[in-house]
Amino acid sequence: MLSTKLRSCYFAISLLTISGTSIAQIDLSLYTSNYDKGEYQQVVNDLKLLTFDSFSPKHYELYVSSFSRIDLDDAEDAAERAITAYDDNAQMYLLHGRVMGQQASGSIFSALGYAKRALASFKKATNLEPTNTKYLNALMSFYLMAPSIAGGD
Repeated sequence: MLSTKLRSCYFAISLLTISGTSIAQIDLSLYTSNYDKGEYQQVVNDLKLLTFDSFSPKHYELYVSSFSRIDLDDAEDAAERAITAYDDNAQMYLLHGRVMGQQASGSIFSALGYAKRALASFKKATNLEPTNTKYLNALMSFYLMAPSIAGGD
């Protein structure tokens, strides 16, 4: 009798896990769809309803990318949160580096600081995945486009 109850409990937990995964995937596809339509504020509003603890790297990617089209200061905060949550994920550092680069481009007084933070993130992404051309290209682009005072060459 006990083994039957244990099997039923295990089956119920398995169903919850499977359905939870499906729901998360559906939700993520809705966010992606809204992002693709250019509805960046809707993506941000919808993602704000979730807890940051439940964010996957893809959630952060959508969140940061949406904010980068709305408000760079909010994108900066979101990117900082992403690299804190996923400090071993090269994509999070790439996002962070891009936002810092955008901030540097739009700033006069803080440009140097933002550029140094962008460079650090691109280097970190490359260190995490040294053979991935996406991260190598981002780092090389920084070196080619940034002035030497900011770490470019």
